Amino acid sequence: MSDLKIWLVGLMLLLVWFTLGLTFEKWAYGVEGYAEIGRKSLYLLPFLAALLVSYFSVEQATLKALLLIVPIIILGPLANLVIEQLGYGTDFPGLKGLQSAFLIFLITALSTVVPGILLGLLMRKIL
Repeated sequence: MSDLKIWLVGLMLLLVWFTLGLTFEKWAYGVEGYAEIGRKSLYLLPFLAALLVSYFSVEQATLKALLLIVPIIILGPLANLVIEQLGYGTDFPGLKGLQSAFLIFLITALSTVVPGILLGLLMRKIL
């Protein structure tokens, strides 16, 4: 699989992450167990995307996996804004809230993508 294709697979996982983030707010309290599954998947999917990209990329695997942070820090605050515009309560409303959401998603992206990269590179050396 080419590097572009594997990066697009990682991006598709992040789009699933974005969609889950949007639906999480609406149905999180209506379905028992969904809140826990949704919460875990919001951390697991960026990790898996970075792991796949760093493991399967032929050249510059670390850089390509780090580029996954860009969609996360764009899609995360965008989901916060969309949820707010749909009338659901958010922890970070308004423009000031977007700044806070951006920083939180940046920290979250770093804390999920970097371990995924490290594990992918480790698996690459071992396997």
